[in-house]
Amino acid sequence: MFESRTANLSQCLSHHRHRIPDREAVIDGDRRFTYGEFDDLVSETAAAFLSLGLEAGEVVGIVDDNSAEHLAQILAANRIGAIPSPINWRLAADELGYILRQSGLTVLSVGERFVETARLAAADAPDLRVVVTDAATPPEGWRRWPELLDEHRGAEVADVPAGLDDLQRILYTSGTTSRPKGVMLTHGNVLFNTLGQIVELELSARDRIMISAPLFHVSGGDVPGFSALYVGATLVIAQSYQASDIVELIERERVSGLILAAQILNGILQLDMSDRDLTELRFIVFGGIAPPIYQRLQEHLPHVWLVEAYGMTELCNGGAYLDAAHVP
Repeated sequence: MFESRTANLSQCLSHHRHRIPDREAVIDGDRRFTYGEFDDLVSETAAAFLSLGLEAGEVVGIVDDNSAEHLAQILAANRIGAIPSPINWRLAADELGYILRQSGLTVLSVGERFVETARLAAADAPDLRVVVTDAATPPEGWRRWPELLDEHRGAEVADVPAGLDDLQRILYTSGTTSRPKGVMLTHGNVLFNTLGQIVELELSARDRIMISAPLFHVSGGDVPGFSALYVGATLVIAQSYQASDIVELIERERVSGLILAAQILNGILQLDMSDRDLTELRFIVFGGIAPPIYQRLQEHLPHVWLVEAYGMTELCNGGAYLDAAHVP
């Protein structure tokens, strides 16, 4: 599909902007980005990163809610050969400070909700050169994303070549034993996970896939996430983790597939679905629910393929899927 010399994930956008520039790529609330528009945002973001001194091989941390901009920052870092590291925004300042030091990142992008936590954490990170935020009144020395993007409107940044062993992202585990561990995902990890999902979940450009988990978690970007952009489908970004909001978004945006956490699935079981039109929904990926819950959910959504999955951060999450012939 792409040039054999590079496995850079961001190249899927460059490819599709020439092939299907007017197709919807990303939906974020009331905002809709075509492939041409989203590729423009990624290039402008990449140019902003370059202006901050971010270089290939350096790490950029992202502490923010899911959004089109967050997704663009991940892909923009890849575009210039840098390594994005979406970080858990639930962390306390000392926990975040540990990751800032341990990862060696040089640029940090922070959403408005997390400015104070990041300010405290960054005070303990001597190698951190620049912090970027969208806050109306950022701390002294911090830059604002709206201004940075305005300075680079119309910028065109080419995808740097990336080999299979080059790092695509660093994601930190939950830290169930001691401190969180940084998992180094390569472009090869992501590429072959993407190809596996395209085959297993039968993804195509007709799909509308929801990101329903935080991008700092492997389920956010990789199940299916980036696979949708790879095939020229549409990504719908959920802004809430409440079951009722998820179902409303599935119906409104005609979502065809997504991954859901067990607590959201349990919440869906409590909803009256009789007046909902979810006919476009064809699969839900999940893991770790008891067979009785699975059976109730199948009765609740009889036309939907419920895909039991196993994975971990080190595997881009989707390490194995239970096919329809072997469900409980």
